[in-house]
Amino acid sequence: MKTKINFLFLLLLITFCSCTKSKYVTLDINSISVYFDEQLIDDNKPVCLRFNIYSKELFPKAYSFEDYVVVKSNSILIKIDKIRDNGKCNYDYLSSLSPENIDSLKCAASGDFIINNLQRGNYNFEIDIFDQQFKGELILSDKIATLNFDDTSNVEQFNKSINIVPDSCIFGTYYYLNNSDNNHFNDFVEELKSNKCKEINLLPGHYRAFEVDKQGKIFFNQGQIQNNEIKFIFKYDMNIDEIVSVLNNFINRFPETYGVIMRDSNGNYFNIKKPSN
Repeated sequence: MKTKINFLFLLLLITFCSCTKSKYVTLDINSISVYFDEQLIDDNKPVCLRFNIYSKELFPKAYSFEDYVVVKSNSILIKIDKIRDNGKCNYDYLSSLSPENIDSLKCAASGDFIINNLQRGNYNFEIDIFDQQFKGELILSDKIATLNFDDTSNVEQFNKSINIVPDSCIFGTYYYLNNSDNNHFNDFVEELKSNKCKEINLLPGHYRAFEVDKQGKIFFNQGQIQNNEIKFIFKYDMNIDEIVSVLNNFINRFPETYGVIMRDSNGNYFNIKKPSN
């Protein structure tokens, strides 16, 4: 009886180890596609970049890259040393496909990698997938991030440059009363300028928190713009709490000003308005 129990235990152990081991595979990934954008994940700090990496070759199963990221002084390494087998390819439109098309479906091996709290500057950038190395350079300026791979690297890039929300900036919406004859926005601008803030111009395009049109105006994804609101963005050279204090003081001095809703470049949210009576 004891021998039988030991045999069953050994069989279960072998089965468990086999199943665990089969979760990981080794694939020959010779060429990749890369897309990147700016994110601001909770509890992380800017600059926070997300890199989507895909194999250019398609496979009959869904494989995901598992990694670790190393950032040292002026170098960034995304090291992919595990590839997980997640079973059949799975897309949202599978239910609309015929059985024979589902069986022949193929997909890319892929992974998303977040690197946060990057300082402005130039980095040697490298992606290693087992023995394959894809080398390039990442350049972070105050408003733009640029990623370039070596000509010898077999990398397809969906984008080489993205817009970055500048460091030490506030952006948001200035609100004034609908029945006001003077919105006092110019006074608002001068108030900030006199407190170590300056207006900045951004390149048109998409940013992680807003859009900028060809005229340099910023827009937030909040539906239709009302007549009694004006968008703004400023760089600041003071403590953010001091700015909030300045704005509270301004709103109390100008009855026509309803309030200010804004964020800073670190993602902090501020709703500054007159105290309710």
